[in-house]
Amino acid sequence: MKIYLKRAVLFCLLLLLLLPAGQAKFNWVDTGQLTGYYDAPAPPPDLSWESLWNNTFQPALERYLEEHIGFRVWLIKARNQIVYDVLHETNDPNLFVGPNNSLFDSRTLFDYVGMGAHADSATIRRHIHRLRVVQDTLARRGKLLIFVASASKASFMPENMPAYFRRSGRYRPSNYEQYTAAMRAAGINLLDLSQALRSWKDTASYPLFPQSGGHWSDYGAALVGDTTMRYVERKYGRPMRDYRLKAGTVGIAPNDNDTDTEKALNLLYPLAPHIMKYPQVEYEPLKPGQYRPSALIIGDSFVFTVLYSFFAQSFDDKNSRYWHFNVVNRNIAWPSELPEGTDMSKLDYKAQYLARDIIMIMFTEYNMDNRLDYGFSDSAYKLLVPYTHADTLRIQALEDQLSRKPGLSDYWWAKETETGRSRQQLIHEAAVARYDSIR
Repeated sequence: MKIYLKRAVLFCLLLLLLLPAGQAKFNWVDTGQLTGYYDAPAPPPDLSWESLWNNTFQPALERYLEEHIGFRVWLIKARNQIVYDVLHETNDPNLFVGPNNSLFDSRTLFDYVGMGAHADSATIRRHIHRLRVVQDTLARRGKLLIFVASASKASFMPENMPAYFRRSGRYRPSNYEQYTAAMRAAGINLLDLSQALRSWKDTASYPLFPQSGGHWSDYGAALVGDTTMRYVERKYGRPMRDYRLKAGTVGIAPNDNDTDTEKALNLLYPLAPHIMKYPQVEYEPLKPGQYRPSALIIGDSFVFTVLYSFFAQSFDDKNSRYWHFNVVNRNIAWPSELPEGTDMSKLDYKAQYLARDIIMIMFTEYNMDNRLDYGFSDSAYKLLVPYTHADTLRIQALEDQLSRKPGLSDYWWAKETETGRSRQQLIHEAAVARYDSIR
């Protein structure tokens, strides 16, 4: 009996070793694909004297075998499921789990508690001043500039943040709070959807943010899309295309948008579903006297949640553009036909700005860092209100004053360390900011 037991154990161990190898070779079972972002599988290593001599072959072979082992997708999902069920955590360092299975992107958490990339007061003043100048310059040409602040999940439901972030408190006001306060004071056309969503939170009939998603829900998107178009029409001053919100459907099976964060976890089993609402938007044909203005929309992924249901219907779908920015990429995401091409580095930006009736800047709270609008205000300011030769001479004079001013050596040294920029760059930026404030 004992010998049979030993043989059975040996057989099971051999099976455990051979099954992944057999699956890798013959692909017996379709194990599916991982979802979310992950690096492409390693290519086969190059066996050569050079790779053997410089010791790159073995690490490459180890990575290749690890990433091509049979049942890899199932093994990763099983590991993630165990960590999630037992520790209530994730294996992704950028995703956190709060109460009630509320999933959070790290950026929204760190930004809300004031631990994210901080925009200093000089940077905020520069952006706000330039936005206001650009807004006025465009207005004189009959064009409308609007800044839309999208909501962050952490500021919308701080009570569901993971325990560490709830206990840590807030180190300082977020960039969003400082930027929007400055925009209001400067008279910039600001639509604060973050504030609006929080004001609807207690009376909303269905979740405005899904627990397993990072963007507002389809129900929340319908409300903010409706609010945005009403705001745009009022500021634009002309009647735009009519539409109506239809009740849509109510279900417990969240769609892709409502589960985008959960999909990145790569778990074996889906999280418990919640009742969600999926309204529909129905547009009516354009009537005499109504307008579909052209728009240049510059923003992050939150734009996608309302792009096709509202913006593509309300704005001229041939002459409008959506420039999508994220932390690693930028591209023209809409529409599909682009006479000017898809290479954003070759665009005539001044012509692009002046070709639209409306420029809408739309970023969510945690993307409103020291870049605020990913370069729009700096670019538009330089192109639409360029410095004259006299302006340049005055800026150079201010640079000379700042560089000769005694007692600032320690200050510049600290700024160099903090920002990683040279002293010459910092002094130039300070001189430009000072000149802009009196220009």
